[in-house]
Amino acid sequence: MKEATFKIYNASAGSGKTFTLVKEYLKILLSGNYADGFKQILAITFTNKAVGEMKERIVENLSDFANNPLVAEENDMFKSLMADLNIDAVTLQTRSRKVLKKILHNYAFFDVSTIDKFNHRLIRTFALDLKLPQNFEVALETDLLLKEAVDNLIANAGNDKKLTKVLIDFVLEKVDDDKSWDISNDIFEASKKIINENHYKPLSKLKHKTVDDFLVLKKSIKSKIDLSEKLIKSEAQKVLDTIQNEGLEFTDFSRKTLPNHFEKHLSGSHYGNPYKNKLEENIANGSGIYPAKLAEDKKASIDSLLPAIEEAFQIIKKNYFHLSFLKNIYKNLVPLTVINSVQKELQHIKDDENLVLISEFNATISETIKDQPAPFIYERLGEKYRFYFIDEFQDTSEMQWNNLVPLIDSALAGESLSEQKGSLFLVGDAKQAIYRWRGGNPEQFINLFTKTNNPFQISAENNNLGTNYRSYDAIINFNNAFFNFAKSYLTSETHQELYELSFQESNRKKGGYVGIEFIESNDEQHDNEIYVERTLNTIQQTIEKGYTYKDIAVLTRKNSQGVMVANALAEANIPIVSSETLLLKNSGKIQFLNNLVRYSIYPESQEIKAKLLLYLAFQQKQETTHTFIKNRIELTSETAFQDYSFSLYAFLQKPFYDAIQYAIQQFELADESDAYLQYYLDILLEFNEKYKEGATAFINYWDEKGDRLSLVAPDGMDAVSLYTVHKSKGLEFPVVIYPFVQDEIIESRSQTWVHVDAEEFSGFDNLFINANKDFAEISEEANTLKEIIDTRSALDNMNVLYVALTRAVKQLHIISHSKAKENSYAKLLQDFVAKEKGEVQNYNPIWGENSYLAEKTKEASIINDTIPFRGGNAKKTLNIVTKNGMLWDTKQQNAIEKGNIIHQLLANIKTEKDIEFSIEKALVEGVIAENETNDIKTTLQTLIHHPDLSSYFTDETYSIFNEREIVTNTGALLRPDRLMLGNNEAIIIDYKTGSMSSRYQTQLDSYENALKNMGFINIKKILVFIYPEISVKYF
Repeated sequence: MKEATFKIYNASAGSGKTFTLVKEYLKILLSGNYADGFKQILAITFTNKAVGEMKERIVENLSDFANNPLVAEENDMFKSLMADLNIDAVTLQTRSRKVLKKILHNYAFFDVSTIDKFNHRLIRTFALDLKLPQNFEVALETDLLLKEAVDNLIANAGNDKKLTKVLIDFVLEKVDDDKSWDISNDIFEASKKIINENHYKPLSKLKHKTVDDFLVLKKSIKSKIDLSEKLIKSEAQKVLDTIQNEGLEFTDFSRKTLPNHFEKHLSGSHYGNPYKNKLEENIANGSGIYPAKLAEDKKASIDSLLPAIEEAFQIIKKNYFHLSFLKNIYKNLVPLTVINSVQKELQHIKDDENLVLISEFNATISETIKDQPAPFIYERLGEKYRFYFIDEFQDTSEMQWNNLVPLIDSALAGESLSEQKGSLFLVGDAKQAIYRWRGGNPEQFINLFTKTNNPFQISAENNNLGTNYRSYDAIINFNNAFFNFAKSYLTSETHQELYELSFQESNRKKGGYVGIEFIESNDEQHDNEIYVERTLNTIQQTIEKGYTYKDIAVLTRKNSQGVMVANALAEANIPIVSSETLLLKNSGKIQFLNNLVRYSIYPESQEIKAKLLLYLAFQQKQETTHTFIKNRIELTSETAFQDYSFSLYAFLQKPFYDAIQYAIQQFELADESDAYLQYYLDILLEFNEKYKEGATAFINYWDEKGDRLSLVAPDGMDAVSLYTVHKSKGLEFPVVIYPFVQDEIIESRSQTWVHVDAEEFSGFDNLFINANKDFAEISEEANTLKEIIDTRSALDNMNVLYVALTRAVKQLHIISHSKAKENSYAKLLQDFVAKEKGEVQNYNPIWGENSYLAEKTKEASIINDTIPFRGGNAKKTLNIVTKNGMLWDTKQQNAIEKGNIIHQLLANIKTEKDIEFSIEKALVEGVIAENETNDIKTTLQTLIHHPDLSSYFTDETYSIFNEREIVTNTGALLRPDRLMLGNNEAIIIDYKTGSMSSRYQTQLDSYENALKNMGFINIKKILVFIYPEISVKYF
């Protein structure tokens, strides 16, 4: 049977997705004798961790295939590939050796990549087409840039009166909502929409809008609101006047409902939706309007008024919801104005620094590259992919998928000379789609799998990975029953079918345990305390059963819940591993070093000095803390730390990286292994290389980024793991505890973009509003949009629950609430318990047996809790060799290398006073070794003081440009080594090594021609030969 070229695998939790992916990948690699086949395969996933895991699995399997003589008996993958490829063990081993050798010798072509990395290659390739500078940089830390844009906006507030007014309005709105008046964080959170793909298109339409445009719109909407309110009150007054003129009293109407309705519209005192009752129906039917005992003449009067009342009722109703819509827009207009202003500031930063945000990759490609023919894209990339693998397809955004479709379509439609067709292999699970908020679109996977939509000419072969290899059968059986029941809480038939098909077969692991506990409380603050207490109790009971701390993971929906649990566990002396505990900023040593850097900037600060002394006091044992600080706080910055042989003056004189190492040595911070210190130095080195700045810039960098800098936990630590559900995706744990399980299934608070009439709304055709219940009443279109939003919300929140409950291997503990609200996890769990256990009052139901389950595992090596610190003065113990001459140690190479080094250092030298700086910079960057500095310094001084050159390094009347690009009138880029402009002339100096060549003169002539086209007339050209001896040649 012919192999399908387009396969989709529906891979539920724990179903062997990675095994299947690797097997299909290896099947292509080993299907023939062509060992370079991997160069035609592109495998895409979404995290670097997933990339690393897949590469490791592929290489490990190939290595085992190639080198293990018993592989045909021991390796299930090998046996499966033998059967699928219909080849014998010897042939498969031979092919594996060839392919493994090719991959290891051509690893750069081993394309298992994140989608962002592949997009980066595309954008680099098409930079000119996209009108991007060739030297653009990718900004990975988008949050930092966004914060910078927010800071710039707030800084400009006083200079722009209209912007200032908008920001003041923003502050007042936050104060009215009982939020902080410090708006920088609120603006930052609101502005995250700028870097979110879901908001890219509507925000792009606003880029050309000014603050004035928004103010015009605001004024227009305010006017419409006033008109609608007047119309509603006018119509309500008419009805009430008519009732009064007919001699009727409010008490003549059943429960006063009808006149009260209009009275509330007149006074504006109605709360909530006033159209939830049956009044409209009663008016239309003429029933239930007045009591049966009412006098007949009054009944007749009311009946005669009903047509006019019904007309007024409908006019008011229509205007009421339109008014609600206008107020909705008006409330969101100030935040939207601010977001658009931040968007403009961000664009200024990107333009100034030649940056492209990683979050913009998909949109950038979508706008330009995806419409190019596939052969052209392949030609520009320099390679052609014929086999595509996409992992976690349910998290692929619409833009990401549409950008890949042309390339994949070309591969599926074509075939090689050997008549082998291209292929596409998709793996996903719509039940684990929990990233819609950042662009993920599970409906794409659902539509492909159900064959509702297919962008290709060939049909897909659907496969279902139906066995759960992760969990014990009690957990599998519980989840099968629970999610089959839970599907009724979903509002879409398609989504209900998705969970109806979620049934998984059990594996050979028998046993397991699931427990549900419902806490009882009437106070939210007390709720949190009880949740934390129950979590702590569950951990202790689990340990008593024989499990270790490292077997246990606590999952929470929100970070704040995780912090509460972490604090409680820390107080109980239970070891934990979480993003919080691994943050560098929580290390006392790192806090000390950062305070020391701050003290070097502000040596007069007694507060910073006190923090430094407090840390040191805790480290010594001879004196009390108070005495230690008191005896030193008034000392000078030079004498306060003399006990440690630390000199602030010496600290300030050293290059920044060396200064930190000096502090670590003098204060003996590295007397034991410390992973925090090692990582801190890594970050410091990265900062130094990227920004080339000192203490003040580093502290600013730390203040912006320090909250996210954390260690990766070493495997094997005996500590309880704390994760949010989103971060736990793809992981598994022997024991999972999931507290705080009471969230809404359909979120009541959501927002959306709506299309509006540009003529009616001052040139705006898209606006951002709250998708509340009133919004659904505006029109059929709005009602449909609201239904879509609620449907997706239900799926997304059910998926979060699915991911949480499928992480457990042996035990699953769920802690929910007895006071269940409708449309909540708690209500869902209680309804399920009532169905399964037959009574609602049993609030602690269990499935399986709560006992310790031993499992055969490979013997693990003992892992230390800390990673050894490698610090000290690296220059005293290690020379970093980065240059070919130093590596090969030949006279010719040394000559070339020294000339190149001198050339590189001259790029940082304008006058003699820059020599020291240039050498220090080269030392820090590893360009030169410390023992070379004297020789290089002598060479530089000899060159600068050369009789024919000295005037060019001392005359300060010239403007000097080193290594600065010149753009010619044809668009070519030229870069002379040194260009001096002044005194009505231009001087070009180029540095060379070796002997004279005619191409050097041609190069100088091209510089001269470019300058002449720019209007310079008097041009002097100089060649300076650096090595083997300094010589000067004029042209």
